[in-house]
Amino acid sequence: MRQNSHFHGLHGPQRETLLRWADMAQWFGMVMLLLTVGLAALTDSIGDSTGVTIVTLCGVIGLLALVAARLIIGAEHSDDEPPH
Repeated sequence: MRQNSHFHGLHGPQRETLLRWADMAQWFGMVMLLLTVGLAALTDSIGDSTGVTIVTLCGVIGLLALVAARLIIGAEHSDDEPPH
């Protein structure tokens, strides 16, 4: 039987810590994206280059956090599936 686990080296508390971190990173990413939308829609920050930079950085940080979290969570859930 071939083991296709991305987390096969992590056991117990280490695995739980990684999944907890991924869950928090996912929430952080969603909050950052909401902050980005709020800054862009409700403030005059788009009018100058500093505002555009801040809004862009918030959006990029949010997306990176979401991508990293979803990769970790997706890899964990793919380990739960039975082999084909």
